[in-house]
Amino acid sequence: MSLRDTIIETYTQSLKLLFLSHKRLGEGGCMQLLRALVDPHEVENTLSGLEKLEVKLDREVQACGVQLSSAANLQQHSLLDSLKQPLRRIDEDVHKCLREIEVSKKQQVLNSISKIQVHVYHVEKNQRRAKATCEWLVEHKTFLAWENSSWSSTLWLKGEMGVGKSFLTSKVIDRYLSVIPTGMGSEHASSCSDEGFGYFYCDGSIPERRNSTEILRSFVAQLAGPSMNKTAIHPQIDKLCGHPDASRPALGIASCKEILVDLINTYPRSTLVLDALDECERESRSDLIDAFRHLVTSADKPVKLFVSSRPEKGFPGPVSPGDLVEISTKDNENDIARYIDEQIEKRRATDDIEWSQQLYNKARKTLLDKSGGMFKWTQLQWEQLLRSNHEADVLGRLDTLPNDLSAAYSEIYAALSDYDQKILRRAVVWMTWFNDSRRYVSNMSEILPHAVRLHLVTTNSASGEVLRLGIDPDPVSVQSLDAICRHFLVRTAFAWQGYSYPHVSVLEFLECHHADWFDRVDEHVGELMMLALQECYTRCQLPTDQSMRVWIQSHPPDEHDIMDPRHEIQDIARDYWFGNAVQVHRRGTPTLQFTEALTRFLGGASPQAVIPRHIDIFRQLEQLDNVYHYSLSQATPIAMACVAGSVAFLNEWTRNGGTARDEPGLLARGAQGGSIAVCSRLIALGCNPNECLIDVPEDWGSTPLATGTEYRNVKAIKFLLKHGADPNAPRANKKKNPWQLPLVLAPSSCPYYSMRAQAL
Repeated sequence: MSLRDTIIETYTQSLKLLFLSHKRLGEGGCMQLLRALVDPHEVENTLSGLEKLEVKLDREVQACGVQLSSAANLQQHSLLDSLKQPLRRIDEDVHKCLREIEVSKKQQVLNSISKIQVHVYHVEKNQRRAKATCEWLVEHKTFLAWENSSWSSTLWLKGEMGVGKSFLTSKVIDRYLSVIPTGMGSEHASSCSDEGFGYFYCDGSIPERRNSTEILRSFVAQLAGPSMNKTAIHPQIDKLCGHPDASRPALGIASCKEILVDLINTYPRSTLVLDALDECERESRSDLIDAFRHLVTSADKPVKLFVSSRPEKGFPGPVSPGDLVEISTKDNENDIARYIDEQIEKRRATDDIEWSQQLYNKARKTLLDKSGGMFKWTQLQWEQLLRSNHEADVLGRLDTLPNDLSAAYSEIYAALSDYDQKILRRAVVWMTWFNDSRRYVSNMSEILPHAVRLHLVTTNSASGEVLRLGIDPDPVSVQSLDAICRHFLVRTAFAWQGYSYPHVSVLEFLECHHADWFDRVDEHVGELMMLALQECYTRCQLPTDQSMRVWIQSHPPDEHDIMDPRHEIQDIARDYWFGNAVQVHRRGTPTLQFTEALTRFLGGASPQAVIPRHIDIFRQLEQLDNVYHYSLSQATPIAMACVAGSVAFLNEWTRNGGTARDEPGLLARGAQGGSIAVCSRLIALGCNPNECLIDVPEDWGSTPLATGTEYRNVKAIKFLLKHGADPNAPRANKKKNPWQLPLVLAPSSCPYYSMRAQAL
């Protein structure tokens, strides 16, 4: 019976009782007495029936309440589900905030913000991730609670080194990508909805991937336009990047924070994923964490942060502790077991030497018990086990497994021959130099096998020890280098990067146990380059009847002869020797060995020094005009030394009789290179801060201050102003560019005006 029927029945019974009461009370006393004798329970039965209906009515009301509550809940869930799709779309109001531009233009704008191709690193992680692993994380109740909540929150994945945090992070990234790039040439992957999404893999061995500013710029570039609308872009980004290169505002951490808030407010919800926060530079790590806090507290729309890192002592969370959730990566033991099982099946299918099932079981159990959740350790030990063909050797190996990753690498390194250890060290030095200096060559993986043949040799002569270039006689192939370095360096997806560390634990092992490999890398490589150039142009036969550039470009090099001027090593040396010398002096006082090498390379620190043959050849090749934007085509050795920042060369030059009067423009060259030490020494030698030069190249100014301004060396500008440079001094000739006008007349829109004003 329904509530309606029960209400009707109760109402009817109530009316019957009222009618009966009215009728009996209207009768006389005798009649009432007679009815009481004949039917004494008449009224009692009527009241009892009404009471039963009351109880029944209460039950029906409660049952209907339950049904109504259930229906309301279902309706609420239905409404919430119906909101999911609109929330994952950018509504019309948001579309009005975006501007439509060409796809190529949009990519150009985004590249001007960040050139880091995060999708390529993600492809690499995906290809290396074992199948059917990392599923536990995206199914974890804590992860699902973080993902499904409608407010800003942070999920921090903490785990020790080697447990596979980057692979777990790549699994999370896959969850938010609808189009996962499958190759290195693929376009950026797109988000699975119109939610904002960005991700980044930190790498402590690559400068731009460990710098907080670069990380935030990458997030800005990824959030700059809806990924499902390839032509839409945020107007603020378009406006920011619409400036000419010279006048574009610097996109620092503060700017990135504010722009990211604006971009996040464009989306219904945004998700940012950062892998290996612990590999971010310690000096700027707090800035990155502060930026995350700012996004969570300042954005009007919800932002989800997923961060992985090691649990370092005193390491703060990305946001306030109340928003912090931790997941232990000990949960990946099932993934390790699955990886071992997969490797066992592969070995059974491809290897003729069969292990017994008992041995397989023991190897599996031992690796699981001793791995401590370290995926990388398990991989290394499995590879070592595969080298043993006899069961006795395998059993012996299982009893002597290294305790941690550092011990594992020490064991692998000790097994290398002396020659292989030398090759590995040289490869690490060259790779460090390429990465630290951000020098990108198109085929580094092919160049490195040649570079590792070079080494320094010290010989004794009548004048003392002399640094010479040594070249190993036997060529090193790419395959040979891969085999030697396989556990310490691996070829990457980037041809220009060539090689990288397969895991952060490798870098930490080398820095701990072979710290001398990383000492003064730029000086060591610089000496090799200068010696290689001197040796090349001293012994080779160069053409005299045609252009040097035409000859080099029209004749293929001898692949195995590093001293061939057309060889790739010579190309790199010609391109980078001077820029490297500038960097060496900017980082501090170089060693005497480097200074002597530079002095010999420039032809000697003497006013009467003759331009060396190799520098004259560089001029024929026009490779001194645009190298690192320093115009050196007409520069003398002392001028080059001043641009490079070599005070030692300058002092030697003056001891040999050189004076400022003999070489006009030295202070301008010092300002060009930005060396305060050189500028200070030149002023002490009598150089005029307001020296006005005539017939100077158009890419640098006619005064030291104008030259420093042209090359954006703010410290040099401040130094010159402090020592009497006139900011209003005009050019000597009549061709006045805006940035070389007197300061009081320069237009406020000119970027150099603001730089000079900042220095003032």
